[in-house]
Amino acid sequence: MRIELDPSEIKLLTAIGKMRQAETSKYAKDMAQDSAQSSVEISVLGVFGEYAAAKALNLFFDVNTAYRNFGPDLVSRKGNKIDVKSTKRKGGNLNAVHWSKNKPTDIYVLTEVCLPFVNVVGWIHRDTFLVDENLVHRDDRAPYYSVPQSALSPINGA
Repeated sequence: MRIELDPSEIKLLTAIGKMRQAETSKYAKDMAQDSAQSSVEISVLGVFGEYAAAKALNLFFDVNTAYRNFGPDLVSRKGNKIDVKSTKRKGGNLNAVHWSKNKPTDIYVLTEVCLPFVNVVGWIHRDTFLVDENLVHRDDRAPYYSVPQSALSPINGA
């Protein structure tokens, strides 16, 4: 599902992302998965994804920038806790850090951010995603979970 963002939404979401990162950095060290991007860029990208997923699913998007100890990004009307993952890479995989098993998440949603659009690609249940078969081990980084977009269900099924 393609979500178009207007210039005012982009400015507002960028500010929210920067504020969230500044607040979070006071309490937690950076655990960036992608060393090619700054922690600010990663935070802003995440806010774009969360907002687009909330719009696509008609859910509340929390603009609060206070430190959150890794609670869910969104909560569905059925009470499912949703973690939204974002990528700038067209066709990119859904990735999550190894310690994601400790997060209170039921569903993972993948978004592709290509402003002024965000594509809400699909979703997967944690019990299908956070399994050993999906763990990737690379010498240059900690193990992480990864699945291709073909493993995701269409967003209207979340």
